[in-house]
Amino acid sequence: MIIKRVSGIAIGVLAFSLVAQGSVVAADAPQLKTFFGPNKIVGLWEVDVAIENCITGDPAGAFKAMHQYHMGGTGHVVPATNPASLSAHLAVWDHVRRNDYRQVVKFYRFDPTGAPVGSTVIRNEITINQAGTEYFGSGVADFYDLGGNYQFSSCPSFIGTRVSGQP
Repeated sequence: MIIKRVSGIAIGVLAFSLVAQGSVVAADAPQLKTFFGPNKIVGLWEVDVAIENCITGDPAGAFKAMHQYHMGGTGHVVPATNPASLSAHLAVWDHVRRNDYRQVVKFYRFDPTGAPVGSTVIRNEITINQAGTEYFGSGVADFYDLGGNYQFSSCPSFIGTRVSGQP
């Protein structure tokens, strides 16, 4: 009788310690959860962007940017360009399949005097590597005037590295 009671207590202590260890692992999991499944894109990425003429393929510029993706399908892009000529870049994204995503970014443009001149909508396709540490993509940026009339397109491509907070 005493042996059964002691073994029952031992099993209870063992079960509790296993659950407690799982809780410690689970406490560390939120940061890792974004690296897997449909939310693998969630986080902050340092990105190198190259712009090409969509028709000729000729280079039209390059710059660095930061892309941030939030849970729930929103995000924003911060290009390393003159902020006086562009508004905030707001984005929506969705998971397509496996490591593939779609992103749509919109921002407003201004002339050197600060007067609005139009908007830009960028539609990107993104693929993340299996480890969730790098991604690449490309898309089309459509430029519109103040009346919403299409003006022209450019074709961005980019590669990014997840910002981990480690030096």
